[in-house]
This record gives sequence, C-alpha cells and structure tokens, in this order.
Amino acid sequence: ETGDMQKAKELHQQLVDLRNKGKHLSIPRKKQQSRWLLKHEKTPAVYGARAFGELVRQKLLEEGNHSIAMIDLDEFKKFNDTYGHIPGDIALEIYTEELGKIAEEAGGIASRYGGEELTLYLPHDEEKMRRELGLLKLRVKTRFEKEKEMHNSKLPAANKMKSLPTFS
Repeated sequence: ETGDMQKAKELHQQLVDLRNKGKHLSIPRKKQQSRWLLKHEKTPAVYGARAFGELVRQKLLEEGNHSIAMIDLDEFKKFNDTYGHIPGDIALEIYTEELGKIAEEAGGIASRYGGEELTLYLPHDEEKMRRELGLLKLRVKTRFEKEKEMHNSKLPAANKMKSLPTFS
C-alpha cells in the first residue's frame, strides 16, 4: 500500500473511533441521540458543521497538503419551490451521500454545513480537490437519473425534472 492509502485508512479509522465515542455515552437515550445528531448528518459518513470544524482543526495541525471546499447548491430554493420539498429532500440526500462516499474514498471529511451548503476537506492539493468535485458532479448526475426512474410513478414532479441543482 502507498503511504497516502495507509494515511487514508488511518484517518478513516480515527473518524470511526471518534464517531463511536459519541454513541456510547452513559446518558438517557434521547439526549444521546440528540448529541449524535449534532455531530452527524443522516448519512453516517457526513458530519454536522460543529463536528466537521473540530475534525478539520485537528487535521490542519498535521503537515502536508490541505484543501477545503464549500459547496453551495445553485438555485436550490428555486428547485424546491418548482418541484416541491420531497424532490428537494431527495436532491440533498443524493448530494450528501455521494459527498460522503467521496470523502471516505479520498481520506477526507464531509459535512452538511447547513441548508443546501456542504463542505469537503481533503488531505490533498487543490488539483485533487477539483478532480473529486468533478467526480461528485458526475456521480450526482448518474444517481439522479436512477432515482428519477425509481420515483417517476411516486412523484409526478419527477417527470418534469431535467436535472438537480448544481454548483460551480
């Protein structure tokens, strides 16, 4: 294995360990779930804004390249108003899940910062970040087509949707 691959695996294990620490607190179940939700998005590989900030601060102390991207989905409100909240939720879920996968594969950290804003930290240079963001766009487009086929009969608005909101 290359050094980068080993570092990515170690980072992933550290993130899993950090994530698991929050799950085993000796507090009442509802409070425990609330604390977990503060740290995580619905998708396990994606953190909430506060946990993302803490994890990235730790990573920035390490030597090497660091890149952070803020992803704001263009015209998401218009998309939501046009097609409805359920397709809007599906769009956010697709972006969040695919961003989480990319973060895990690249040894990074992903978060849903708020609303339609997502963030991605990678322990790589800007060129690698650009490639991963390009990959995110491709994966979202592919996944959207599959989701659209699955939901066509359930969501009448799905027939009208040409694409999901994108980012630049």
